[in-house]
Amino acid sequence: MKFDLSYAHAHRRRSPLPAASVLLWLAVAALSTCVSYAFADAADPFSGDARLGVKRSFKAREQPIRDLLADLNLQTGIRFFADPSVADDRVTLIYHDKPPSEALRAVAALFNFEWRREGGPKDYSYTLFQSGASIAAEAAAREKRARDVVELVRQEISAFELLDALPDPQIEPRAKKAAIDLADTKLDFGRRRAASLEASILDQLKARNEWRRILNLILKTMSAEQLLAIMQSARTDFSWPPAPGMREIPIDAVREIREMRPKDENNSEVSEVNFLRVNLIGEVGRNPELRWHLTVGRRTANTYSSSEFSGALPSIPLETVRPDLEAANEDASWGDPALETKVTWARVGQVPDERSPKWQNRTRRLSLGDVLYGLDGAAALNVVADAFYSTKLSGFSVDRDTVGHALNDISRQIGHRWRKAGGFIIIRSTALESDRWAEPPATLVSSWVERLDSGGLELDDFSQIASLRDPQLATLTQMASRGDFPERLDSVNQAKEHLRVWNALTRPQKRKAENEGIAYTDLAPPQQALVSNAITDRRSYSVESYISSQLLKSCHFRVEIRSGTVWGVRKKSGSSIMGGANSREEAMQQLQRSDPRVKPGDLKTVVFTTVRFVYESNRGLLSQSWLQLPGRWEEAQQ
Repeated sequence: MKFDLSYAHAHRRRSPLPAASVLLWLAVAALSTCVSYAFADAADPFSGDARLGVKRSFKAREQPIRDLLADLNLQTGIRFFADPSVADDRVTLIYHDKPPSEALRAVAALFNFEWRREGGPKDYSYTLFQSGASIAAEAAAREKRARDVVELVRQEISAFELLDALPDPQIEPRAKKAAIDLADTKLDFGRRRAASLEASILDQLKARNEWRRILNLILKTMSAEQLLAIMQSARTDFSWPPAPGMREIPIDAVREIREMRPKDENNSEVSEVNFLRVNLIGEVGRNPELRWHLTVGRRTANTYSSSEFSGALPSIPLETVRPDLEAANEDASWGDPALETKVTWARVGQVPDERSPKWQNRTRRLSLGDVLYGLDGAAALNVVADAFYSTKLSGFSVDRDTVGHALNDISRQIGHRWRKAGGFIIIRSTALESDRWAEPPATLVSSWVERLDSGGLELDDFSQIASLRDPQLATLTQMASRGDFPERLDSVNQAKEHLRVWNALTRPQKRKAENEGIAYTDLAPPQQALVSNAITDRRSYSVESYISSQLLKSCHFRVEIRSGTVWGVRKKSGSSIMGGANSREEAMQQLQRSDPRVKPGDLKTVVFTTVRFVYESNRGLLSQSWLQLPGRWEEAQQ
């Protein structure tokens, strides 16, 4: 707003107010006007923009918000932006003959995001972002799920201690009673959970699993807050004797474990515990759990050995039905003719992947977006839905039933809930805060897929994948196993800790690691912690079972990268690789013998790379691990 002060100056002598007062009054008026505009924008950032009132139609299936807004920009000419906090969230949006402002409000309502307006009245721009309050609410929801798991784990620790004290003759009858209780269909949720927990513990006791007794002795020393902190951290390591980068196992627990005698008198190994290591990883997802890996070292008069055990707590799943979210809408509350339209539609199993390159017939699993597109073809919908990679859907069918009932069925199948708001159907995960936490960034996933389609991933790409949060990596691995990501990630999970070390190095450090190597003491503390994790990783080949602080400080880390080239062709019918050919011409002849249709232009080179991570000390080799990268396709050199 522009103010003309000439009136105040011209009438200064006749004004009963001094000039300073006039200026103050004008400043207050200007501030009041700005504040009123600000409140108007906060209430509805789209008010006063006629461009957003023009009715349009739009469809986008499982697009990152960044790309969806770019498409809306092209359609409307209005500048839309996605804040980094929301840019990678994927969404399905469909609407017909609707003002874009209604669709934009629905997208924000889906995720509990907000819009911010900037610029002047003739050229407003809009940015979608997640407020601090929304971020805090998601964190609080994840913390509540973590606390629920911690409470159940602590119940199991206490129950195990009580049941472990039972004489052997009482265990079998107690297990039979728990089984009878579970068979009672009238049992309420609390009693059913207690019976299920007891049955699981008794099964462990009948199996005489001494490792479970050891784990219980360690975990019972931890408070609820300590267990919560572990649930919320990526990885927490405990060790006895003390080891660098690891927390010390309480000495009281160690004393009980070393003095513990197995119930099987023929097995005396447990009394000879020489060292302990416990790795704990919290998984706060749709099915949260505390994953653990226990290493028990023993020394006898003549030999030294270690045993490893893995599992997850609680032994029974946390109830996934959220009591604060009721079932999907019933017919009486629909009030929309489209929802009452009867439709028939079905898809089962894998569907063709429209992103497949010309040389590959790729498929993917059916998605919620596919279902909504199918229903929209039968009855025009105005709908917005999340599009998480982790949403599992094997198939869906509806036969001469209403769209509303179809939405009920699909929502229950995938753990979602739908509602109507502002003329839109909004379909949202009942565990959205956990699903968002486990989503690999859509932009990175797209870039990796593009690189795979054009040739393949390199070491830096795989190290970037390995450095995702564990829930994100688990989602991407699941995608790869069901065809939603065109590369198997078994090797990444096998060498995850070593790839994370590589990803944490700077470019100069990487060059040094490939040549003379890097001393542990020359690394930053976060990098040192990653090296410690890698050396002690159970999937590595370790010479030393116990790494002392002194030994770790003398550690030297280096990486050996070796590549070899072969020739091959790849088509929709499959790939053929000639690994034994000594020249391009020889490879071409061999390929044409098996398939005369192969042309010289089809021939490409395939680069296979082997990576060896080596950790050495002044005493020699400490640990090492190998990684075979999948073949990377390149244009063949003439």
